[in-house]
Amino acid sequence: MTDPTETYRWHKQFAEAWTEKRPARQPMTDTERLDFLGEYCDRHEYIKPQHIITDCLGQKTVGSNFREAIDIAAAKFKEANE
Repeated sequence: MTDPTETYRWHKQFAEAWTEKRPARQPMTDTERLDFLGEYCDRHEYIKPQHIITDCLGQKTVGSNFREAIDIAAAKFKEANE
């Protein structure tokens, strides 16, 4: 029988390794979002209802809507360039 604490440690390590680290969203206006999208993002995709994927400078970001996806992409960009 497997030790429950060992299973918990394995699960925690696995979850940490596969969980996307997201910085805090950057609050932006719609004009700022469009400017960021035009300047830094090569493409965006609408996959399913509630799934927008942006590709900004080689980093893919998934959001539940367009605003969230761009805000998260901008936060990742800001974090990488600080």
